[in-house]
Amino acid sequence: MTLLGTLRRYTIGSLVVVLGAFAAFSALSSAQTSDRTPDLPVDKCTVGAAVKLADGSADAWSRVNDLIASAQLDTHGVYQMHTLRADGADDVCLTCSAQPGAPRTDRHKIDATWHPSGAFLVMQGEMDSHPLTIAHANGLISELIANGLWSNLYATTPDGGSWHRLTDYSSKNADGALAPMFSPDGTRLMWSRLVEPASDAAPFARYRLMLADFVVDDTGTPGLANARDITPQGARFIEPHGFSADGRSVLFASDLGLESVWSMDIWTLNLDSGALVNLTHSPTYEEHATYSLTGDRIVYMSSAPYPGTFLQTDLMMMNLDGSDNRQITWFNRSGHPESVHGPVMPVWQSWNVDGSALAVTLQHGGLEYPRREAWVIHFAGPCGA
Repeated sequence: MTLLGTLRRYTIGSLVVVLGAFAAFSALSSAQTSDRTPDLPVDKCTVGAAVKLADGSADAWSRVNDLIASAQLDTHGVYQMHTLRADGADDVCLTCSAQPGAPRTDRHKIDATWHPSGAFLVMQGEMDSHPLTIAHANGLISELIANGLWSNLYATTPDGGSWHRLTDYSSKNADGALAPMFSPDGTRLMWSRLVEPASDAAPFARYRLMLADFVVDDTGTPGLANARDITPQGARFIEPHGFSADGRSVLFASDLGLESVWSMDIWTLNLDSGALVNLTHSPTYEEHATYSLTGDRIVYMSSAPYPGTFLQTDLMMMNLDGSDNRQITWFNRSGHPESVHGPVMPVWQSWNVDGSALAVTLQHGGLEYPRREAWVIHFAGPCGA
């Protein structure tokens, strides 16, 4: 199969649609970016400062060792996993040199999550060989890898000295792992598994929501046990975002029950009863949610502030029942500490230990898509506590 044929077969998102829509929406997106927001009352969720740490992602912030996991592109266009402080200090690349059991140094490592103890970091690692290996450093191809295609899950220690592969998926078809998330007590790991490529019936491809026990044996070797499929009936695209504070419910984004994937909603699933709740239920696009430290509120990405635009979003906060929505970041509006030249999308987020700061992966839309930047947003008070 030709490279183009393979790309068409395995494309996860509607990347061709995305690129084609840039021209149609670029003028409107620019106009939205230049509009200054009226003065807002200052409270604990007012952004006081915003700092760009690196070109790359801000995947997860450990509340034990105070390190941010950040996937950064090397000089060859390959995502390498780093850890660093919120001020950019102590930047260490965990994957730039070969280690036994680790993904190859010339393969992407991205979308990491910290074990609550700080003892392990779990991430996606690109497979050694697959149909698009020759072009894997291309920006759009790397975005497919970031979305789980031909990726396995790996666990490593905080210094990157010990590695263990947790899944063994196939490179012969559309397969791979996306967005690992730990339960609050660290005994379970949730992720999405890609099972079918994109199609007319499933424009963002088909995924299954997976849950497994995270176990560590007497030698300190981590692994997964009792893996099970917990996907709600009818979901095509489904992406895990985390566990509730008591570990009884999980948070995810999905096109469940929707005609269009561009109306993605934020959901919760009770693991005991199977009860589902659609928290956003809107015609706009919502994704990338995270619980507050106390578990009583949820931050999520939404296109609601920018109707009629494309790949332009900001962060909202709501109560657990979906009420009391408010916008808490203004990346796409001028006159704020976090303002940048848009359109941009604050995707993955992670709170620091006291809820006063949020590590954010900022992804660019427009002609810069899919470029990522790692940011830290400092609030006037403990917004996430």
